[in-house]
Amino acid sequence: MHNILFVDDELIYKLTIQNLVDWEKHGFSIIGTASNGEEALEFFKNKPVHAVITDLQMPIMDGITLIQELRKYGFAGPILALSNYSDYEYVRGALIAGAYDYLIKINITKEQVEKSLHQMSEMLASSPELQSSDTRLQEKSAFDQESLRLYTYLVNPEQTAPSFQ
Repeated sequence: MHNILFVDDELIYKLTIQNLVDWEKHGFSIIGTASNGEEALEFFKNKPVHAVITDLQMPIMDGITLIQELRKYGFAGPILALSNYSDYEYVRGALIAGAYDYLIKINITKEQVEKSLHQMSEMLASSPELQSSDTRLQEKSAFDQESLRLYTYLVNPEQTAPSFQ
């Protein structure tokens, strides 16, 4: 079973798309949801995620920035972009950032979601790197936390030296 994170600030679309298909039948479990890219990145620090479905237009951190950040930190899993915008430049931006496909939310159908899940499943099955990318992102997060502790000690040596395990 592959873990999928669903990121969208509009509750109606979260609920509609989540209830559109039988996720488990397609080999996926919606492990969680987030309302913006910042929440999604926090989620990645604590849970193994294999694939992402994200809206592009969101407050705090938009979907394109989220995709860029995930790719920057080594997440290699499939990312499906959703939006109500069909503008070519918007679609192009999502694909350049690292999404593998783009669906327009107002026209989304059960068949489109099932086709996307099938594509995601094939992508995950074809590459061991994709199956372990969630662990690399968690390791990067742990490394960042340890680096911050070390930096704090170096800047303020009166503090107790951090222990690394």
